[in-house]
Amino acid sequence: MKKLISWIFWVPVGVILITIAVSNRQIVTFSIDPFSKVDPYFTLSLPLYLLVFAAILFGIIFGGIATWLAQGKWRKNARAMTGEANRWREEASRLREDARHNLQPSLSPPRAGDSQRTGAL
Repeated sequence: MKKLISWIFWVPVGVILITIAVSNRQIVTFSIDPFSKVDPYFTLSLPLYLLVFAAILFGIIFGGIATWLAQGKWRKNARAMTGEANRWREEASRLREDARHNLQPSLSPPRAGDSQRTGAL
C-alpha cells in the first residue's frame, strides 16, 4: 500500500518535472553582477530548466539547514531533559534496591513461649 501511494505521488511529480525541462530548454544567461549588464563579472549560460531546478534544490538545502539550526535549542533541551530523566531513573532504581535490602518485616514471627502468655492476664 505504501509503495502504491509513493507511485501515485512521484509519477505526477516526474511528469511535471519532465514537462518543465522539455518546455524550457532555451539558453539563458545567469549573472550575479547587478551593476554591469554589458560586461558582468560572472555569467553562466545554461538551459532555463537547469536554473529553475538548481534554485529549487538550493532552496531545499538552505531551508533544511536553517530549520536544523533553528531547532538547535529544542534538541539541546531534549538532551538535557533526557539526561535528567536518566538520573531520576537511576536514583529511583537505587532507592528501590536500598528499600529491598533494608526492608524489615512489620510483624515478627511468634516465639515458642508467647502462646502461653497471651491467655493469662
